[in-house]
Amino acid sequence: MRLTDTTAAALAIPAGKTEHFEWDDTLPGFGLRLRRLGDGITRRWYAQYRVGRQQRRESLGDVRKIRIDDARKIARQRFAQVELGTDPAAERSRSLADAAAAKLTVGVVADRYLKARKSELRPATFSAAARYFELHLKPLRATPIGELRRVDIAAVLQTITIENGRVAAARARSNLSALLGWAVGEGLVESNAVIGTNRPDKNAEPRERVLDDRELREVWNTCQDDAFGHVVKLLILTGCRRTEIGDLKWNELDLETGIMSVGAERTKGGRGLKLTLPPAAVEIL
Repeated sequence: MRLTDTTAAALAIPAGKTEHFEWDDTLPGFGLRLRRLGDGITRRWYAQYRVGRQQRRESLGDVRKIRIDDARKIARQRFAQVELGTDPAAERSRSLADAAAAKLTVGVVADRYLKARKSELRPATFSAAARYFELHLKPLRATPIGELRRVDIAAVLQTITIENGRVAAARARSNLSALLGWAVGEGLVESNAVIGTNRPDKNAEPRERVLDDRELREVWNTCQDDAFGHVVKLLILTGCRRTEIGDLKWNELDLETGIMSVGAERTKGGRGLKLTLPPAAVEIL
């Protein structure tokens, strides 16, 4: 049968069947698929071709939306691709994959990474990572993750070093490397583009400067009688980290015995902290 728009609309499914293919006599491999759906019948143009040992059937659209001349033109394009040694289905899958990859920007993947790791990271670590991805690494956020190049990363790290210092650049690099390592495991990228970039803090001297007694006294006397001043004084008295005091909870304190106990989830080393407080710290608390 030579298919036309009119015959396509008039054809019926043979009795006892739920679907039927009607092939066009003028273009081998081009046809119409009728399929029973509820009380109605769907009608779609199809192209059928063979790639190697595999036979493909590809829908070319609903007959109500695609006229037969347009459907034939698309079918001829598919047949020409096959004759030239190209698999149209594989090409289409590749195009769809490329389009999906383009939507996976560094920013999108960073958000996924943070969501996946939130339960594993300490709150302070999580907040710091989010800040680096949002602020310091902002120039990379719109870049498709699969197109991220080492030269792009190196340029951003140089800018961070100039504007914020080597330590900030090193931490940005570390967070980005962790993100890309996770992305490799998730199958989102093939490799970690951070590898091979220079460490901004390489050969940097370790921080040895500490406040002497005179400077500590000046800080102490400058503190006001408010929450911030109390936190600073407790940091001086205990030698604890900022968040260990800033996020201190009442259930971590026993003021009668003067003992402060901080769980492993709130310490940098992941080990619980138990500290006997000096009387001045108990008085502040």
